[in-house]
Amino acid sequence: IAKTLQILPYMERLRDYAKVPILNVTHDVDEMARMANSVVGLRKGQVVSSGEVQDVLSSTQALSGLGARVAGTVLDGEIVGRDAGQMVRVAVSGGELRLAQFATLHGGRARLRVAAQDVILATQPPDGISALNALEAVVTESVETPDRGVAVRLQSGTDHLLARVTTTSVTALSLAVGAKVYAVFKATAFGSV
Repeated sequence: IAKTLQILPYMERLRDYAKVPILNVTHDVDEMARMANSVVGLRKGQVVSSGEVQDVLSSTQALSGLGARVAGTVLDGEIVGRDAGQMVRVAVSGGELRLAQFATLHGGRARLRVAAQDVILATQPPDGISALNALEAVVTESVETPDRGVAVRLQSGTDHLLARVTTTSVTALSLAVGAKVYAVFKATAFGSV
């Protein structure tokens, strides 16, 4: 793993500046989220998913296949500065996020990943809580998972988000397709990739 982390910046430069296509075979979802634009998921030699990394990892099928700690949201954003508390401000298509400092800053761009289990859904703008981030979103899909949870896919701006909630929460919040919600994230929930 240490060797991989050492060569990833070189691979990123090839991808970003030389525009060299790269075929990378990996089992590491953080590496995939960091490096990939498009992905093909295989299981027992069969293609089970393919598409843009943001779409594949935020699909409701990803939650069943990868689990709530791995499946989630990948957001590309623009670093717009720091607030008074030294939180990094990142603009994404659905709004602005405030994040704890993270090590990997690629110029003015940031690629962020948050696990489905770390997304809280609310029907009203959150108030009086320690989570600093809330993006307005619309429920686009809701699917029960084998672990008796529910994978809820959201649209926020042009981004797709994925949350894992309980069936009790789906009922209590009326999380039907088309429902308007707020996807709430702690500043420390995001990992840079």
